[in-house]
Amino acid sequence: MRKMSWLAIIGWGFGIVFVGSVLLVFLMFVMPAIPLFNGAKAVNAKLSNQYYYQKGAVVYVSMGNFFSLGAHPIEGADPNTFEVLNYNYAKDRNGIYYQEELLSGLSDHNLQFFSPYTKFGDEQTAYSYVKDDKKVFYLGDEMKQADALSFEYLWGDYSLDKNYIFYGDKMMRPRGGSYDAIKGDEQADYIRVDDTVYYKGEKLVGVDTQHFRVLSKELSKDAYRVYYRGEAIDQADAQSFEPINNFFSKDKHRLYYEEKPLPHSDPHSYQYIDEYFSKDKHQVYYFSIIILGVDAMHFSSSDASRLQGSDYRLLFENEHEAQFVLKKNIEDSLEGFSTYHGDVYINNYKVHGAKSDGFLRLSSEDFFYRYGQKIFYLSLEVKGADAESFEVISGRFAKDKNHLYWMGDIVEGVDVKTFVYQEGIYAEERNDGKTYLVYPEKE
Repeated sequence: MRKMSWLAIIGWGFGIVFVGSVLLVFLMFVMPAIPLFNGAKAVNAKLSNQYYYQKGAVVYVSMGNFFSLGAHPIEGADPNTFEVLNYNYAKDRNGIYYQEELLSGLSDHNLQFFSPYTKFGDEQTAYSYVKDDKKVFYLGDEMKQADALSFEYLWGDYSLDKNYIFYGDKMMRPRGGSYDAIKGDEQADYIRVDDTVYYKGEKLVGVDTQHFRVLSKELSKDAYRVYYRGEAIDQADAQSFEPINNFFSKDKHRLYYEEKPLPHSDPHSYQYIDEYFSKDKHQVYYFSIIILGVDAMHFSSSDASRLQGSDYRLLFENEHEAQFVLKKNIEDSLEGFSTYHGDVYINNYKVHGAKSDGFLRLSSEDFFYRYGQKIFYLSLEVKGADAESFEVISGRFAKDKNHLYWMGDIVEGVDVKTFVYQEGIYAEERNDGKTYLVYPEKE
């Protein structure tokens, strides 16, 4: 009989361990998430995958995801009379449920649903509004100011009754005179009421309603201004402004990325390259950021693919600029930073005022660094820190002879000489822009 080699035996051993591990994971995590194995049975799989019978009770499973979201018993639900109405709503002898919550005071007499906001196939439709003769609810929240008998659904998240216009469950304004939708508003985000335009329930201040029109999902304009998600875009010329694609727009002066004007851009030579890169005759853009070290005139889709390939890496980026370089020219340190041609980078940000030679991490527990007489937290210099007396404490705290620091910010109102670190304390910035200690609540 032929003997197996030691390598073969080891290989068989690893194979058995691997198969056993996979089987264990399946038994422990996958099987309990499958209704066939966990004893769950859909109440009405045609209308919703969120309601199930399990172990004699009714459970709610958000989006049907047993694995990561789990099954939640619906408190008080009666399995014998429980009935699915649509994707998010059900009823039993107790009343009407939105997801797993019983809607107080809502009955099935003259029950109506409005605003199908999501469709899952032909049958599973999710509604945002529900009402009977007395109450109106939006996504499970009662609209206490709404008059149920006169309530009407308009479009999107807009509705009204005899007294008010609503956006979602919030009263937006008194009903007023005339109201209408705006041409081109495929997302149903806008409403015009008399001489006022609203975007997602918020009034657009100073808008010229007569000339207002929707340009795209996020963009709109009147005769004088251009708006991105309801906010006016600085510098935009309304007369010449037009969208180019989902992210870029232009006017006669410049390009725009979403609401951001792109300095020194040329709107007449814009070219889309792929989902990450675009260019004009002056600059190449990575999303909205200018790429350094490339030739805009000759930059092509093959260059874009090369920069995204395995030989290159994004060295740094900030609000305005980014640079891709060959990976082989970058040196990664075990201390949490990288170097390129003597410069230091942390998390794709350049550490200004520091060089690789002599750049030191002060503690393995945090990300404070020293270069000469300068102290840094990650890539940002800790202004005013005294390098000679600087020491890391714990939990993102450090100190020098003058101050206590939290992630590089001075903590106000602390005597650094008497400060004693306690487990659980941290610091946060408040409305005055300064950082203060926060102590854990005592049980």
